Amino acid sequence: MIENLENLSEIGSRYCLPLNSPEAALPLVGGKALNLGRLVREGFRVTDGFTVTVYAYSDFVNRAGLSAAIAEEIASIEVDDPAALASQSERLRARFNGGAIPPGLAAAIRASFAALGTPPWQSVARQLPKICRKCPLPASTTPS
Repeated sequence: MIENLENLSEIGSRYCLPLNSPEAALPLVGGKALNLGRLVREGFRVTDGFTVTVYAYSDFVNRAGLSAAIAEEIASIEVDDPAALASQSERLRARFNGGAIPPGLAAAIRASFAALGTPPWQSVARQLPKICRKCPLPASTTPS
């Protein structure tokens, strides 16, 4: 994990980092974003983008009160029962979808989109997970 979060203000935020950020690390951004960043830094053509960090996930889970629900579902997992697993997944998905995006996170995502400009980010926006779509964008920049 990044040791000094104050440095992030120069290149991104606690919640979002550009794909080409040298601060991206596996525990902070995950494998897909890390590898996309490596491709960018090596000169491969990759659509401009950003990654939402583990801090964004953690703050969302904590503010939405999801930690206990996640622990409860994990404690009762029945790995040999696909129907039970599907039901647990649906319950957790509903809880995540009902959670409010923290204002600072929404602002960081909007700022990261704005930094990308148009039109490149519009193709990226269509691929974002549902949770990021809950961050309202200004009407003039909302993807169609």
